[in-house]
Amino acid sequence: ANLERVLAPMTRYFLHDLGLTKSQFRTVLYKFPRLFTNSLAKVQRTIEYLRHNVGLDLEQIKKAITRAPNFLGLQYETIHDRVNYLRDSLDLSKEQVVQLIAAATSLLGYNVERNLQPKLDYLKPRIPLLRTAVLKMPNLLLYSLEKRLQPRLDAILDHDLDPMLLTVGIPMKDDAFDEWLYRHVDKKQKSLNEAAPPTTTPTTTTTTKSGITHWNRERRSPP
Repeated sequence: ANLERVLAPMTRYFLHDLGLTKSQFRTVLYKFPRLFTNSLAKVQRTIEYLRHNVGLDLEQIKKAITRAPNFLGLQYETIHDRVNYLRDSLDLSKEQVVQLIAAATSLLGYNVERNLQPKLDYLKPRIPLLRTAVLKMPNLLLYSLEKRLQPRLDAILDHDLDPMLLTVGIPMKDDAFDEWLYRHVDKKQKSLNEAAPPTTTPTTTTTTKSGITHWNRERRSPP
């Protein structure tokens, strides 16, 4: 009875109505085994909202479901509120909302007050072109604020580097990030030295927050 009432209609909807392959549907069930505890009407309402209100096409919907199906367990109102928050906070056009949600579907599962808002409150005053940064790197907001976003951006800004570099440095492992940051710091220092070469070259060493030790040349005015 349960098979006919719940499992069969849900399976038919994903395989026939949405056009997922059996392999894709197995992936959905592996990532979200509680799918069948949700009503078909609830799942349909969520997907129809993403298709007809947000604007994702069928292929984008299929990729979103396969990539991050947990959002199917959320209430429609919750997803609606999170989409609107991202759109309004980042001043996104309809096309840009589609681009962001299609690329970083897991954002639909992120609580606004506990997750998204603290991240945007931290990033907005530090990255003037935050919308551009997020669209360039949609997964940016998926990273932890305390463990990844803040320490990486603080290290970049401590060296007066372009905050947009965060979109490049954020996915790196710690050692790779430190080496990458050192190269940018060294490149900037060489550029400054070429623009205004010092008359003497005594040096001091400093250690950055990210653990990088580099040399600062003291500049003296000519007599």
